[in-house]
Amino acid sequence: MKLRPLLLLAFPVAALAQDGAPPIQIPPNLFFDTDFVVVEPQNRISIGVRTISGAQSSFGGAGYLESTQLHGEFSESAIARGYHDGAINRDARTRAVDDGAGNLVLVPIEPDGKTNNWQFLEQGQVTPEGNIELSTYQAQILEDSPKSKDPRSTYGVELTMRRDMFRTDRMSFTFLGGVSLHGLTSSLVTTQDASVTKLTDTYSLDGTPPPDAPYPNPPFTIPVVDSNGFPVSDGEGQASTSVDTVVNIEHDPESRETTTELLEDAITNRFDLRGAYFTFRAGPTVEFLIGSRFQAMFSAGAALAYAGTTYSVQQDFDPETGPVISETVLSNKNTLLPGFYADASVEMTITERAGLYLGAVYQNTGDFRQTAGTDAANYSTNVSLKSMQGVRAGMNVRF
Repeated sequence: MKLRPLLLLAFPVAALAQDGAPPIQIPPNLFFDTDFVVVEPQNRISIGVRTISGAQSSFGGAGYLESTQLHGEFSESAIARGYHDGAINRDARTRAVDDGAGNLVLVPIEPDGKTNNWQFLEQGQVTPEGNIELSTYQAQILEDSPKSKDPRSTYGVELTMRRDMFRTDRMSFTFLGGVSLHGLTSSLVTTQDASVTKLTDTYSLDGTPPPDAPYPNPPFTIPVVDSNGFPVSDGEGQASTSVDTVVNIEHDPESRETTTELLEDAITNRFDLRGAYFTFRAGPTVEFLIGSRFQAMFSAGAALAYAGTTYSVQQDFDPETGPVISETVLSNKNTLLPGFYADASVEMTITERAGLYLGAVYQNTGDFRQTAGTDAANYSTNVSLKSMQGVRAGMNVRF
């Protein structure tokens, strides 16, 4: 009986408590359908792939190649001389003498103006008179106009995020921010004219028949073998006989000739540009509903490309004699390129939270110049990230 007055008092208090509660705060992006409240996600993240036209590049420059051997002055005598296709070294012949204590020791022979320590590489170095020509080379690559390389499309990945700013029944305005990554590669092989200087020293064999090339400092003696390849004994059956195969050549050149001529396509240059670039973009976006599941999106704004590249040039010169003379120069570069972008896409809703998109892209982020070289070579490349077009596709997620 005592609980009844308390219950009667509790109902008005509860009612007053409900009447005094603060009203529900309705978010501005809620749509009402009779008694139901539908909350539209305000953020969308997109993950996809992009294919876009590659960077336009052009290559050019000039360089200098030479054989690095030291051939010395013509007037110098009995010195070691190096050539691109051979060498003349100090005489290595010795003779045995008594050291005064009954021991035989080897000492250099009396100089006779010749040396047994030399080499040459090719049979074409033998003159009709039976002498040996040894040469060094210098090639000055002439300045050539830059050669362009048509770009190829490259594939990359992108990540974008959009935030709703304003919405109507059929149209919405959002703000987009995104980043994409693409490779940056270009290569080109060209030939260039060059002014080639050839220095040739001629050495006499004094009538000795020239050996067959290559002649790379052979051993002083070799075993004598029969037709079956077995060593021939010395007559006493104890040891194989041997024969001296060394050909002595005059230590100093008997003549020197220097010629310079212009040769077409004498140098082969291999240009190579490798790297990648990130593109950061941000700007407003407008969206239009097309039916219940499709919408068109247009976006344009500012873009900033961050490019990192390695540029190398390999120069190859194949002289008349000797191996190919080759040198490679390279450089690294990082640069920021401001510009703008424009996207147009069609999006299809699959679920309330996910969808697919397919569209076109346009990007213009300027160009940059990169050089590579030494004191004797100077090459450059111009890389353009202008007017790049492509296709984008991927998936949207709303949250």
